[in-house]
Amino acid sequence: MPDFATLPYQLVWPFGLALTWMLGEILYARTGLPRISIYGIAGFLFGKVAANYLAPADAEIFLLLANLAFGLV
Repeated sequence: MPDFATLPYQLVWPFGLALTWMLGEILYARTGLPRISIYGIAGFLFGKVAANYLAPADAEIFLLLANLAFGLV
């Protein structure tokens, strides 16, 4: 039987990616800035918010991956 208490923590990634993508597209359409810039800004905003909802061990990994992704950009 699935553990429903941890379900919100497991859904942070998919919802976060979808929300960041939608926010990026909306801001791109309104500002005309390059998509990569908008995605970077949205990712920074989402990263700080999402880290608060993750378990402490997962939050460190999440922020490490976020920093790595920004470094690749």
